[in-house]
Amino acid sequence: MEEQQVNPVTNGDKPEEIVIESATPQDIEIKVDGNTEMSVREKELLDTVFQLESDKSALIEETRTKLSQAKKEYEDCRQENERLKKKNTQLEQTLIQKEAQSTEPKSKKEQDELLLKAKTLLFEKTKVCKQQEQHIAVLKTQVDSVKEVLAVTKEMLNLRNTESDHIQERLKTIETCRQAEKERTALLERKLEISQEAYKKLRQEYDCQSSLNKELKINYLLKIQLLTDELEKAKGGTVAEVKQ
Repeated sequence: MEEQQVNPVTNGDKPEEIVIESATPQDIEIKVDGNTEMSVREKELLDTVFQLESDKSALIEETRTKLSQAKKEYEDCRQENERLKKKNTQLEQTLIQKEAQSTEPKSKKEQDELLLKAKTLLFEKTKVCKQQEQHIAVLKTQVDSVKEVLAVTKEMLNLRNTESDHIQERLKTIETCRQAEKERTALLERKLEISQEAYKKLRQEYDCQSSLNKELKINYLLKIQLLTDELEKAKGGTVAEVKQ
C-alpha cells in the first residue's frame, strides 16, 4: 500500500500572537473626563465675564446718577442765588423810589430806623447769598470729585474690558482645544472599533485553522495506526511461510 505523507502544521496548534496597539476604553474615559473639566472651566470663565459686565453696567449707572444729582443741586442753588439777588435789587430800588417820592420830611430817628432796616435786610440777603455761594462751592467740589471718580471708573472699565477680551481669547482657545480633543477622541474610538473588528476576524481565522489542524492530526494518527496494523499482518504472514 502506498504511504501518503501528510504535512502537519509546523508552528504548533496556536498561531503567533498579533499585538494591535489601540486606545483602551479607559483612555477614552479619561479624555471624556478632560472635556468635562474643560467645560466646567469654560462655564466659570463665562460666569466671570457676565459678572464683570454686570458690575460695569451698575458702576456706570451709579456714577451717572450721582453726577446728575450733583448737577441738579448745583443748578437749583444757582437759580435760587440769582432769584435772591434780583429780589434784593428790587427791594433796594423800591426803597430808593419810596424815599424819593416821599414829600414829607422825616425825622432823623425815622431815617435812622429806615436805614437800619435797610442795612439789616441787606445783611440778611448778603448772608443768604454768601451761604448759597458756599453751598455752590461745595457742590462744585462734589462735582469735581464725581468727575474724578468717573475718570477712575473709566480706567477701571478699560482694564475690565481688557481682561474681558483676554478671557474671550482664552475661551476661544479652550473651545478650539476642546474641539480638537473631541475629534481625537472620535478618531481613537474609530481606531478601537477597527481594532476590535480585526481581532474578531483573526480569532475566527485562528479557530478555523485550529479545527482543521485537529482534524488533520486525527486523520494522520488513524492512518499511522492502519499502516502499523498492515505491517504487523505482513510480518505475521512472512513468519508463517518460513516455518512451512
